[in-house]
Amino acid sequence: MQQLPIPVQLPPVAPVAPMVRKYNNRNTRKNNRGAGANLSRSNTLKKQFGLDKECPPGFILRKPYYKKFKNTVKQQGYLVQRKGQLVRVRPQKNRVLVKAACVRNTSKFNANQVNSRGRMVKQLGKKRGELLRFGYSFRLPASLRHEALVRAIQQMGLLNVYHKLDSVAKIFEFKKAEASRIFLEDRDWIAENFEGVQSGGGCGAL
Repeated sequence: MQQLPIPVQLPPVAPVAPMVRKYNNRNTRKNNRGAGANLSRSNTLKKQFGLDKECPPGFILRKPYYKKFKNTVKQQGYLVQRKGQLVRVRPQKNRVLVKAACVRNTSKFNANQVNSRGRMVKQLGKKRGELLRFGYSFRLPASLRHEALVRAIQQMGLLNVYHKLDSVAKIFEFKKAEASRIFLEDRDWIAENFEGVQSGGGCGAL
């Protein structure tokens, strides 16, 4: 009679935790460390470039930039005042970082309006100082300014002088507030004393 083989009993095997959970936990810890490192690096860069400051009202933060030195400047250097004395400095690097700084906001125009204002300035730049040849200057008393404007109107025309004053008043509104105010006063004086122009920029029939 043939004997049957005795079955071999294997020891119980302990359950193994799935590798996916362990892998995810490791990645989570790694991502958390990476986020903290990126945040710390971002704060360091902001401090390095001067972007961590807040500007007071009426000022905006100018972007940082690199100032490059020419070879002549590197060889001959340049003069700077330190402790009341002029010292010649020769830069050792090709460029130096100029940190961000708070500068006065001289414009209220947004990015969509800068181009149109830039074209206005470019057009006036070709005729810059056009009223000076008639003796006009915002630094003069009102009586002398008005006499100069009368001479300018006789040569240039009423509307040309009016719109000239209106344009330069808008351009210098934030750069030279006092000059802008005088230009507006003279513009309104023309509207009040000459027919064909309405105060505020409107034009009537000549």
